Amino acid sequence: MLLIKKMFSFSIGNIGALFIGIITIPIITRLIAPSEYGVANLFITIVSVLSIFSLAGLDQAFVRFFYETKKKNLLKKCYIISIMVTSILSLFLFIFDSKISSFISPDSSFSILMILYIFSLILFKFSLLILRMMQYGYRYSLIQVLQKVFDLVFIVSLAFLLSPDRYAIIIGNILTFISLSLIILLFSKSFWKIEDNDKEIRVINYKELLKYSIPLLISSLMTVLFQTLDKLFLNIWVSNEELGIYTAGFKVIAILNVIQASFAVIWAPISLEQYKYNSEDRNFYSRMSKIITVIMFITCILVVLLKDVFVLFLGSEYREAASIIPFLALMPVLYTMSETTVQGVNFVLKSHLHIIISGISLAVNVLLCLIFIPTLGMKGAAMAVGFSYVVFYLMRTFFGLKHYYFENKMLETIIMLAAIVLWIILVVFIDSNFLLYFGGLILFSILIILFKQEILECGAILKNRFRVSEVKE
Repeated sequence: MLLIKKMFSFSIGNIGALFIGIITIPIITRLIAPSEYGVANLFITIVSVLSIFSLAGLDQAFVRFFYETKKKNLLKKCYIISIMVTSILSLFLFIFDSKISSFISPDSSFSILMILYIFSLILFKFSLLILRMMQYGYRYSLIQVLQKVFDLVFIVSLAFLLSPDRYAIIIGNILTFISLSLIILLFSKSFWKIEDNDKEIRVINYKELLKYSIPLLISSLMTVLFQTLDKLFLNIWVSNEELGIYTAGFKVIAILNVIQASFAVIWAPISLEQYKYNSEDRNFYSRMSKIITVIMFITCILVVLLKDVFVLFLGSEYREAASIIPFLALMPVLYTMSETTVQGVNFVLKSHLHIIISGISLAVNVLLCLIFIPTLGMKGAAMAVGFSYVVFYLMRTFFGLKHYYFENKMLETIIMLAAIVLWIILVVFIDSNFLLYFGGLILFSILIILFKQEILECGAILKNRFRVSEVKE
């Protein structure tokens, strides 16, 4: 029961952010023109890549060593390294300001905003990690909800007070990061009162921190590039308006990322704890993997079926985003599924394999973007992303099960995945409601045949959940 409460406390914020996101997206896309929206999100994409260098994998190192060393001292060391790296990066941004800014938009200068964005983002990320590692689930969730609220308030306010353009989004995000970091400082008072006097706790030096974090920096950089190259290539070959529509499609899919984020926060500690105390119980991982696979397949089919409904929230200028949602839906679906199969890599501490996985996925993404985007535009970019995530899922599953095998109906999963991908291709390039809905019906039928037992188990879990609720009432 305690575990369920913790899971709920960390998940409720993502659920709240989901509903606020449904309100936020249509408001912002109606205020900001597609061309300005595209520029702002290209800026955020580039800064997200640069922030990987600033963090240098130290956010993950902070999590890894949190329970093994002096907590405040660990945070200080992580901050010092990050600030040093960001200072060097800031010099680079000033020197190459004209080239970087002209790539984003020829009529603007972005170096100062980039530096402010990176510093505020680092402050926010480490602050949020404190809440997570102190297991303040409800406070963590509240911050996630407030992030959506603050984004909306700041962006709308700046749009009316200044101008409804790229700067409203960028400056709004910076103000959100700073405001929430200050709120977290109040929420985490107990962390700052911790006395690090235990002589038994080992000291983690800078060398050990960097030895652990640098491979993660490489892997994280590859992953971010893998997730953002489509937008960078689109900026070269299509208009800002089409880039804005493509980005708006991502905003719809970002709502699905709530499921991905919630599961990732919950699953990592649970799976590691289970492995530590009962590593031979592989049925635990098998059962969870199959249930998550069924849930995500159902989610994917429903998203494709409802794609025209989702874009109604975006405004009339963004309706074309419906054509790319099916391919983009594969991202959170396959990532979440792979979280249940990749844990073997983490169990045996083979972190270098994440570099191989990210590297191969990145190479496939680059190749497919170069092939598809020049001729198919944003549909080609979405297709490249979708196919790349299929490779990403297969690679994570291969290495994960190689080092910690458990039965997970891999053949049935591949058959179902292939059927869904084929259906998505047909739906995207052939405008037919019959093909959309009849294809969805066939896929649900295949899913029932291949995963009948798992579907019944999901139903039993829901039934028991409602029964418990009725008893309490």
